Amino acid sequence: MSSEAREARDFLAPLRERPVVVSSDEQQLTRRERVLVHLRAQVRDIPRMHVRTARRRWLAAAGGLAAAAGVALLVTQWAAEGGASAGTTNGQMTVSALSGRVVHVVEGVEHPLSAGSVLGAEPRGELRTASRANVSIEAAAGLQLDLQERSKLGLSELDAGGVSGSVHLSSGQVRCSVPSLPSGEHFSVITPDARVVVHGTVFSVEVRGESVGDTKTCVRVTDGVVVVHRAAAVERLEAGNSSGCELPAVAEEDQAPVEEVATPGGKSPRPERVAPPVPAPRAPVKPSTLAEENRLLQSALAAEARGEHRAAEDYLRSLLTNYPKSPLAQDAEAALRRVRQRK
Repeated sequence: MSSEAREARDFLAPLRERPVVVSSDEQQLTRRERVLVHLRAQVRDIPRMHVRTARRRWLAAAGGLAAAAGVALLVTQWAAEGGASAGTTNGQMTVSALSGRVVHVVEGVEHPLSAGSVLGAEPRGELRTASRANVSIEAAAGLQLDLQERSKLGLSELDAGGVSGSVHLSSGQVRCSVPSLPSGEHFSVITPDARVVVHGTVFSVEVRGESVGDTKTCVRVTDGVVVVHRAAAVERLEAGNSSGCELPAVAEEDQAPVEEVATPGGKSPRPERVAPPVPAPRAPVKPSTLAEENRLLQSALAAEARGEHRAAEDYLRSLLTNYPKSPLAQDAEAALRRVRQRK
């Protein structure tokens, strides 16, 4: 406290206890003038004091915000480096939809699954679906796998977080929706006779045949580009294309049937070829409807992605009603079951 402020305090202190007495003492008058000068200066300085106080408060608030931002940055970096505890759901794969009996087999032990079951951030083992059962699993990073009935899908080579890496389909069918992956990363489905590699797309893979040597992998692409590696060749498939899904052709006889005809004079009969029957005229070939079938399926999947489940169901019903023998019928049926469960 300055000497002027102390003098003003002492001079005004008696006013708290008794009325003001006007003194004509010259010393008192001189003292009063000094106090008044000090008080006028204090009054003029009040606005500047308010500005300084407001400025100090603003600086304190800004410092608090900066500190909070620093803490948030540290927390984000810590989580990105794997500091999140095992109890969080970051990177985990969960069962989003399920019908029928589905088990998760880990080290020979079966664990029945239900909707909402968590497979963990590093899934292991194998998913198995019974007859008339299917399951959809989703990873936090965007990968979705829809496993159909009587299928077996190995998860042990899927990377942590469930995006890149590989899954093994030994039997049955799986539909995969893969988000766009960074350069150098890929997702693949490995079957007994093929390897399907993508960098971000929607496709389905089906293993046909019972024995290992008799299997054939069918691949259908709904969106994006898929590369199929087989023992004899490598194929690049775009949206609407398929590979290995053709029905087996009926084997034709290489030779016409032979009929024995007796000769005059009792000689040994000699074989004589019989002309093959004249084939009946073929019916005119109908124009392909695959483009329209694919359009209906694409529209349904787009509506499902937007959450418009009723519209998606209408598209799928139209596809299955108008084209019951479509090669896309299995994908449409799986999508229809999934949409119904989410309505």
